[in-house]
Amino acid sequence: TLATSHSSTIGTLTVGSEFFGPQSTVLAIEAAARAQGYFVTVTALDRYDAHSASEALSHLADQGVDGLVMVAPFEKVIDALDDAALTIPVVVVAARTKVPASDPAHYVYVDQREGARIATNHLLGLGHRNIAHVSGPTGWFDATERQIGWQEAMLAAKAPVIEVPAESWLAPSGHEAGKRLVESVRSGEVTAVFAAN
Repeated sequence: TLATSHSSTIGTLTVGSEFFGPQSTVLAIEAAARAQGYFVTVTALDRYDAHSASEALSHLADQGVDGLVMVAPFEKVIDALDDAALTIPVVVVAARTKVPASDPAHYVYVDQREGARIATNHLLGLGHRNIAHVSGPTGWFDATERQIGWQEAMLAAKAPVIEVPAESWLAPSGHEAGKRLVESVRSGEVTAVFAAN
């Protein structure tokens, strides 16, 4: 490292391990980096706020990583990245749709909005008109994009917009949302569900 000014290490900032999607992405990053002769150091956020994200970014920068991959797709973490002004290459795995032209980070993501439209249109094509959406937590890019895609499809079909918010991605939140939906399903008010997770 002293001779080359390179650590051959990629830093990865991610959310807690309870989320399957981000963790499977981190595992794929590690495998791809190892195949190219790089090490990966992982820092997981214990809280999802800008202060925690700033501390984690500083921690990784202090380790002298050659680049950074962020797998923490929610607004407050991206705000911390915007403020950090890092001089190393940064890749963000997040469906951020409004990226400033001056942003030095590179964004990669699945088109969550289009995926939600396709899923909702499939249910509409099966004859469902009352499709409830169990939405993800606020502040997460993927949840926002899925909600927008579902809503666009429902409005285009002139179908009612029935949303059941979930407070987090965790199973207890989904269970609570499901309990709120039970009477709507029994009465026929809701005939299908598009869940954000």
